[in-house]
Amino acid sequence: MVRPQLGVLTLSAILRRAGVATRVLDLAAQPQTVAQSARQIASEGTRGVGVYAISQMTSRVAELVEAVKRELPATKVVVGGPGYSGRDQFLAAGADGVMRGEADGTILQVVRFMDGDLTASAVPGLAH
Repeated sequence: MVRPQLGVLTLSAILRRAGVATRVLDLAAQPQTVAQSARQIASEGTRGVGVYAISQMTSRVAELVEAVKRELPATKVVVGGPGYSGRDQFLAAGADGVMRGEADGTILQVVRFMDGDLTASAVPGLAH
């Protein structure tokens, strides 16, 4: 059985406790193309998109970032997880930021960045 990463679920729980609605989509477990995944994300009516990345998935995550930005050009997309080594590729694909390190202590600031209330420079660990 495939399950979302524990870190993603932890961040979702932190956000929900703070009153931020979240939805976790495990796109790695769903048999669909990157374009289909981007359309699914767009259909959610989201105000921000967080993408979990591991090094082995750098190219696919970059493709997803590009596809989401095509569907939702005004929506901020932030990539996080142990795939930080793909930072330049994610930013070139259109990501608005890439988190370095654990986001448990900064996830609410990331949401404020996504909402336009903070600049990327004000979020510790957010490369842009």
